[in-house]
Amino acid sequence: MALPVIAQSDQAAASFAADIEAIDKELVEPRARAIALEKRVAEVSAKQRSSERRIEAIERLGRELDRYAGLIAGTEQDAELARLRETLRLEEATQAGLAVKVQGVRSRTTEQFDRVRRLYSAVIAAALSPDYSGEIVVTDDEIEFEIRRKAAIGGEAVESLAVVLADACGLLASVEGAANHPGFVVHDSPREADLGSALYHRFISFMLESHNTLGGENQAPFQYIMTTTTPPPPECNGVIRVHLSDDDDARLLFKRRLGSTPSGLL
Repeated sequence: MALPVIAQSDQAAASFAADIEAIDKELVEPRARAIALEKRVAEVSAKQRSSERRIEAIERLGRELDRYAGLIAGTEQDAELARLRETLRLEEATQAGLAVKVQGVRSRTTEQFDRVRRLYSAVIAAALSPDYSGEIVVTDDEIEFEIRRKAAIGGEAVESLAVVLADACGLLASVEGAANHPGFVVHDSPREADLGSALYHRFISFMLESHNTLGGENQAPFQYIMTTTTPPPPECNGVIRVHLSDDDDARLLFKRRLGSTPSGLL
């Protein structure tokens, strides 16, 4: 009599299984929606965390900008910035002081150069003729001394004379305080053959006149020595210091011929 019970149990199990299968089918769509919803929640949560990080970064940037604005306005104090500002202030003060000094040096240099240029022109006019003037031309490579007569004039004699007169100008400029010069010039036989006797004598007379005007024998603040094989103007006889000659050893500068062996040493 047990078989009917078993049959009924199998039928109940089959019915239960069918119910479960039906329920599973009904749950397929809700489960899919739940999975999609969980994924959506995860995405929203990730975006929220990203937004929160961005907000934090913006807030930090805002605080830094506020601090920067305070530093610029001076309401916020920063030791390093204060040190840099003080360094900058000192550097600007130093540069301003140097600029003033440079400007002063340039002004003095320009003034001195103008004085030397005027003196050079005056030396030429006095030593040659009022019809002549001088010009100092400064280039990147050299300083050129020119003799002008309405325009620059050239030639070997003029160029030689320009150099000699430039030396005289430097000597006299030191007397005026317009140049640094030892106050001592030696002209070793300037090319009198190139200069011509008239220009040569005129120059020597000018130097003698300058010497006498500035104090003479014991008071002139410079010393000028010239060696020459051409007789100077008569007014220079009183300042000739020595007559040298190659004809007699006693009239040589060192009283002997350099390079030769004195008699009696061999």
